[in-house]
Amino acid sequence: MVGSLVEPPLGRLRGVVRPVLFRAREKLPGVSRHQRDIADFDQAVARSGAFSSVEHHVVPWQRDVTIAEWILDLSSHSYVIAIALTERHTLLAEIEGVLEATFPDGAMSIPYQTRVLMAGRQRP
Repeated sequence: MVGSLVEPPLGRLRGVVRPVLFRAREKLPGVSRHQRDIADFDQAVARSGAFSSVEHHVVPWQRDVTIAEWILDLSSHSYVIAIALTERHTLLAEIEGVLEATFPDGAMSIPYQTRVLMAGRQRP
């Protein structure tokens, strides 16, 4: 059976993997996740007065990967690459251990969301 991040393992991953990643990011000046904070972006566009309509759509999708593929992808992130080699290997091994314990068959199904903001230009 394929493990799923939508099922109970999600809590474990958030509880273990995310803090490890956040610790890694904290060591790197200038690394931020603020670009993901888009909660009020559509309202800001609407308030600008430059657009006649603003629509926000969320498109859910799923990525099926092996643990090895996910670790390879994670190892290509700039904040991970910027970590000293020994510490980087330790970080990735720690995360891989959590994933292997959570998904013993090595398969993960990761839910994603693509957010789309569509705005019609205001006519003069």
